[in-house]
Amino acid sequence: MDERLLIGYRYWCEFNSAGKERWVFETYCERNIKENKTNTKFFWIVQTLFAVIWFCYAVCELYYLEIAMVSFNLNLLYIY
Repeated sequence: MDERLLIGYRYWCEFNSAGKERWVFETYCERNIKENKTNTKFFWIVQTLFAVIWFCYAVCELYYLEIAMVSFNLNLLYIY
């Protein structure tokens, strides 16, 4: 069983007698557990922040790759 305590989700896979799997999902509300707002807010802020950082990193890498390819292509023109 996998439990995501910071965001209040819990899920697991069960198999019936025929061998067919069934995924079960629960939240804090279904289990009558009080949610920790600070942990939840921290989790989602960090998740969003790292997604933005990775996006910026990817854009920068694509930009520098384009500059490197242009200079490489210009160098090939001067070989002949």
